[in-house]
Amino acid sequence: MADKPQWEGLVYVDLFAGPGICVLKESGRRLPGSVLIAAHAPKPFRKIIACELDAQMASACEARLNAAGAGTRSHVLVGDCNERAAEIASLIPDRTLTLAFVDPTGLHAHFESIRTLTKGKQVDLLVLFADRIDIVRNVELYFRQTNSKLDLVLGPESDWRNRFAGVPRSVECICKFFVSNSGTK
Repeated sequence: MADKPQWEGLVYVDLFAGPGICVLKESGRRLPGSVLIAAHAPKPFRKIIACELDAQMASACEARLNAAGAGTRSHVLVGDCNERAAEIASLIPDRTLTLAFVDPTGLHAHFESIRTLTKGKQVDLLVLFADRIDIVRNVELYFRQTNSKLDLVLGPESDWRNRFAGVPRSVECICKFFVSNSGTK
């Protein structure tokens, strides 16, 4: 679709960019992270927008993007992607097709931030919903809290507590519930 005249290219957004390199714990093997994979995509992205909370990791990511030859078309922001969502969205040029990669290790990407990022834009989302990492361990706490991390992730209209009330409390049932209900608003 990017070759059609109504579009002016592709944009890649990574809300949890990290340092640009992944290191496997068992072997120590280093692999390119998602931002570097995007920088070397066969169909080049017109713009690469990366956000990373940790300033040191963001600096490493930026250096690796520069070394990969993507420095002129990349923008690395330091900070919480939820606090910078409007700024990230403003960096997405009009008339572009965007792929947003959202891969937090827990419940860190808020629904309203995703809404802000996609409003008025052509954005495809690839989202990791970290159910076994955070939700399973903390669901009872989130159930009792108002405005919990889970509320922020699922959004204000999710009504997840009422639907979750009758779910058996096993890892499999909790995961199945949240995976089958994660697309609701």
